[in-house]
Amino acid sequence: MYELFCVPKQGGSLCAKDLENLKLWTLQVVSNVKSDLTPQGYNDLYRLGERFKSRFPALFKQTVTKDSFKVQFTTKQRTAASAIAFVDGLFGTGMGLEFPEALEDDMLIKPYASCKKWEKDVEENKDTTKQMKKFEDGSTVTTLVGSVSKRLGFSKTLDLDDILLMYSACRYDKAWHLDKVSPWCAAFTEDDLKALEYIEDLELYYSTGYGNDLNKKVGCPPVKDFIDRFSDIEKGEQQPAGVLYFTHHEMILLVLTSLGFDKDKEALTSSNYDQMSGREWRSSFISPFTANLAAVFFKCDAGEPYRVQLYFNEHLLDINGCDQGLCDWSYFKQQFGSISSSCNLDFC
Repeated sequence: MYELFCVPKQGGSLCAKDLENLKLWTLQVVSNVKSDLTPQGYNDLYRLGERFKSRFPALFKQTVTKDSFKVQFTTKQRTAASAIAFVDGLFGTGMGLEFPEALEDDMLIKPYASCKKWEKDVEENKDTTKQMKKFEDGSTVTTLVGSVSKRLGFSKTLDLDDILLMYSACRYDKAWHLDKVSPWCAAFTEDDLKALEYIEDLELYYSTGYGNDLNKKVGCPPVKDFIDRFSDIEKGEQQPAGVLYFTHHEMILLVLTSLGFDKDKEALTSSNYDQMSGREWRSSFISPFTANLAAVFFKCDAGEPYRVQLYFNEHLLDINGCDQGLCDWSYFKQQFGSISSSCNLDFC
């Protein structure tokens, strides 16, 4: 990418400072960063752990033992490193919480990777990317590609792949270096960024969201897990004070789909981009780095003996029929209990 774009031709519309930033830009990452947690990623998870401790001080001030908190992550380095960073933020560095070995075929926190039916009907299905590709071939993206090419001063129109590469550079560069300007972001207007976001939203809507009914089924295991654990507590059975799972953005979106949140009245398609400007399914908001879902079970002294709250990306979810997100456990079971009772991945 650097060889192609490091010296844009004269005649573009970038200001002198943006052009100079592009000329001076170099790739400042090591080769394995694609699959590993970055230093900024560690800091983000550490701070997230600190904020959770601040929000639930009584819960996370308990003595840390192998039985009081359960931790599970996938075989990828970045999820194990995320677990370490988050736990460091919760309890302090070097608390010695035992981490188990990651499972190769983890049907709880990464079932899609071991589900042949999902691989065949979703991941390898050409229909999954059909709407995305139609949008990429449409007038909105064609105009975008031409505008960005002209803005950068190129006499020939760049390929969409080049534009997407710059878009990734803009986002990752900014995410890795919060205190610095990402030169590549200057290539885009706000409308450009919205259209590029929609490309990704279309892909994720059909690969992990409501665009395929199978996604809801594959996303159910973590939901079943916390509902079953809460039911055990209700029965007086012992459960850890905290259960911490570290997985991938695909799983977060699959779980969100299983729960039915951020669902739009209309399906996202290549032809309704303008009408979906206020959509719920926006990957920038629902699937950022350190995306997280927290299910919290309360034992109460008055009224309903047990209550539940769900937090998504640290925001309390407003559940219909609940008092500002605080649900009676009996009502919560009525609304979501069927996810647990019907969750079965034998079809995989």
